[in-house]
Amino acid sequence: MRLVYNDLSTLYEDIDKILSEIDILSLSNKDINSWKLWKNLGDKAYLCSAFYEALFCYNKALEINPENAELLCKKGYALLKLHKRELAIKYFKRTLNLDKNHYKALFGLGEAYYSMSDEKNSIKCFEKVLELKPDNINLILRIAYLYFELKKYEDALKYFEKALF
Repeated sequence: MRLVYNDLSTLYEDIDKILSEIDILSLSNKDINSWKLWKNLGDKAYLCSAFYEALFCYNKALEINPENAELLCKKGYALLKLHKRELAIKYFKRTLNLDKNHYKALFGLGEAYYSMSDEKNSIKCFEKVLELKPDNINLILRIAYLYFELKKYEDALKYFEKALF
């Protein structure tokens, strides 16, 4: 509990610091309404496992820049951490509509499907990621284990061998 409190207090100290810097520099409304500022605050919150706060920040950034694939994907991950899987899937798919090769969105989509016990769709997503990142050994092993869970041993063996050689 103390560790979470320390992380959150650090986050709020960072927010206070940023707000005081805004006052000191007398930034215009345009600068204060920067989607990058909100994205960075969301990233900091996410790293502190403050997923509701991250979601709030990503929503603010998306109000300013609604068609940003990176922001949509980050919102998907925050939603996934909050166990809002179907909504996360919606944001990962919106990201992929903007950039069909967005490997982080494909991976997040695979994670969402896996968390819903949909191993088949999960594998499809992970295999697409593997096409984009063919040397990712952890992903190759992940796919192998998924095939193993589905009792598709020949496919699992193929991926285990790929990981080894």
